[in-house]
Amino acid sequence: MNQLDVALRATGVGLLLLIGLVLVLSTPRRATALWFVPFALGVAGFLAVNAIGLASELPDPAWSVASLLSRLATVFVWWFCLALFDGDFRPRAVELAGGGVWLVLVAIDKAYFFPAPSGIDLSAVLIALGVAMMGHVGWRLMQDFRGDLIESRRRARPVFVGLLAAFLLLDFGIDLLMGYGWRPPGFLLLQNGVIVLLTVGLGAWLLTADTLVVAGPESPRRTPAVAKPDPDAPLLARLDALMIGERPYLDPDLTMSRFAARLGVPEAVLRRLINHRLGFGHFRNFLNVYRVEEARRRLRAGPAAPDKMISIAFDSGFASLASFNRAFRQIVGQSPTGFRDGAAAPDRLVRSD
Repeated sequence: MNQLDVALRATGVGLLLLIGLVLVLSTPRRATALWFVPFALGVAGFLAVNAIGLASELPDPAWSVASLLSRLATVFVWWFCLALFDGDFRPRAVELAGGGVWLVLVAIDKAYFFPAPSGIDLSAVLIALGVAMMGHVGWRLMQDFRGDLIESRRRARPVFVGLLAAFLLLDFGIDLLMGYGWRPPGFLLLQNGVIVLLTVGLGAWLLTADTLVVAGPESPRRTPAVAKPDPDAPLLARLDALMIGERPYLDPDLTMSRFAARLGVPEAVLRRLINHRLGFGHFRNFLNVYRVEEARRRLRAGPAAPDKMISIAFDSGFASLASFNRAFRQIVGQSPTGFRDGAAAPDRLVRSD
């Protein structure tokens, strides 16, 4: 059994590192590699130390490095799962705070910098925090389910959530019920085998999926029609008329279903049009282009305008100032404040003459 376990774990580590290398060398998938590499290192570290009988073939300092990576794996898995379905993902307040708390608790529990407090077992707290992180992944993935315009990625969301939930029941659930130190050989073998199988499936998907699914931040573009006359021309015209005339994007709670109803088309037709013809991977990003343009119009009045930045954000259709700043920077390439100051600069120069 020990030899099977070693072979299984070595296979998993090798696959993770190989997939990471291929992603790094693949230009269209390099953005995915940014989040996959730490994920792969964390899971590889876990496989390296998750040996039967607590015996590792690794000498120090390799054992210490693998052990540290394994304890960071939960945070890396959390961030990678979020980035996998959101090309614009960057760790924000929730992800940074959760990761920071995890690091502090691990440092205390493992006595990295000072002796661990006697009589305090943080294992249950770490398990609960890990479950919360994975629960956050599931919530985020399903929250954006209807707005995801890439059909293959949209269909993968519930499958991914289901697999994640199943693995949680196997890992965190058993730790909680049987204790963190419960490590029978059969369970460790099963645990490592499941990780290897999931790695094979994930790698196959990442390396064979369309680059639009896993390529990271999108670059919207209007794709020219192949057929003439263009069968989508009437619908594109209706879409433009709706966005310009009625400005539905000013509603921060606008959903795909409500927007499709206003346009008078099925959701599937609208999703294909915005994705295939306009180049957007998510409904939110499509709306944000119009919202940012509305904000730019308001900001061109310059710093003398009475509107506060938060008012401009809400009046342009954004639900929060943070989402406004983030979308504005992504689309325009500078902050709203910088744009306002720059828009007013020529006028100030003219007045100074």
